[in-house]
Amino acid sequence: MRKGPSELRMVCSLQRSGTTAFLTALNQHPDVETIGGVIKRPLKNGGAKPDYSVYDAEFDSPYTVVRSNFGRETVQQCTFSPFRDDDDIHRTRPLFLIKDPVQVWNSWARQGWNQFEHFKIAYQHLLDLYAQVREVSDRVRCVAQEFLGTVPQIIFPQILENWGIPYDSRVVYWEDESKVGAYSLNGDFAKTTDQIRRDEARNLHETLQTGPPTYRTVIRRPENSLQIEIADLMDLYFRYSAIMLETTDRYIVDGGPSDLGRQLELLRIMDEARRKHLAVLRGE
Repeated sequence: MRKGPSELRMVCSLQRSGTTAFLTALNQHPDVETIGGVIKRPLKNGGAKPDYSVYDAEFDSPYTVVRSNFGRETVQQCTFSPFRDDDDIHRTRPLFLIKDPVQVWNSWARQGWNQFEHFKIAYQHLLDLYAQVREVSDRVRCVAQEFLGTVPQIIFPQILENWGIPYDSRVVYWEDESKVGAYSLNGDFAKTTDQIRRDEARNLHETLQTGPPTYRTVIRRPENSLQIEIADLMDLYFRYSAIMLETTDRYIVDGGPSDLGRQLELLRIMDEARRKHLAVLRGE
């Protein structure tokens, strides 16, 4: 077991929402190590309860960032809480990393993860959890992956400042490709790396950048089922876009880059278009 004091921080997201790239960036920081999946792991192996032992573990690095991703085969994996109580929320200063649900569902589908109901439950749980924990602590933050990828040089310093971590430009401009890969914990808290090849390492701009969200459905279903799926996705998108537009102001600075403003305007236009589309689907 690694020994030493460490400040624990938490990032919460849905699977396939960019957390691996996010943790890979954090791994470039000399004072940060990241771990993923330890709280959820027992649920993946048929267990009934999350594993909260990470809260009592000791680490070498001054700061340790824990990833909690929601979703997959069981409802328990979609709806667990990464926090035991309010003290854990205050201690970890959670960051919620959200992404356009249409894009995330497309990514799930490409992986062969076709349980749309579980996807919907997990995404709703992520947004509900954010609403709950922000009432507990004023250090809770939320950022859209689309914005993080557009202006990481603006958003990363603010994330780290909220976490009490000194900014290091290497989290945006990678220098040490040998550190590519998010860390996870095994039974004795030894460090292992995700299966990410070194030759896939690239600048954070290229890894995270997706541009404005686009609406497309990659799974073909019977017409009535597909209509229900699209309507549910749009409901999730409205919640996502409302939170994104609400929280983005926190990251906009005077004289900020024009591409961020353009993306905001695009999102407002697309939101209105999708509202009209949803009304048509519902026969309104």
